[in-house]
Amino acid sequence: MIPSNCFSSQAAFDTDFSHNYPWGTTHNGAARMDSAHVSVAGNQLSLTAEYVTGQSDATFSNKPLEIDYLSGTVHAKETFTVAKTGGYDFSAQVKAPVAKGTRPAFWLTAVQGWPPEVIYSIWLRTKGTVC
Repeated sequence: MIPSNCFSSQAAFDTDFSHNYPWGTTHNGAARMDSAHVSVAGNQLSLTAEYVTGQSDATFSNKPLEIDYLSGTVHAKETFTVAKTGGYDFSAQVKAPVAKGTRPAFWLTAVQGWPPEVIYSIWLRTKGTVC
């Protein structure tokens, strides 16, 4: 569905991916997504984070959340449906930092429905293990 050369150039990336979350620039954490923290080079996608001050608060469950970081995230433009009794095979190669305080993740999320994760999510914990 997404070609293997999707990170070969900015134009190839832009064909298959968009910046930020599908719903906006913040989630339920202390980071705001920013396209300046997303780069494509050498057939690789890089997402970075930066500690910042002075950002306007985000809101989650009607409560303000202080934004301490600018970071990058992307989502695929194409969606697909998996039947309840069906399945779908996927693969990804992910290299993530293992420094204390990092929270890299590769998520499979539902376009609609609950829970939002499709069967499971792959979290890369600070010890470098995959769950």
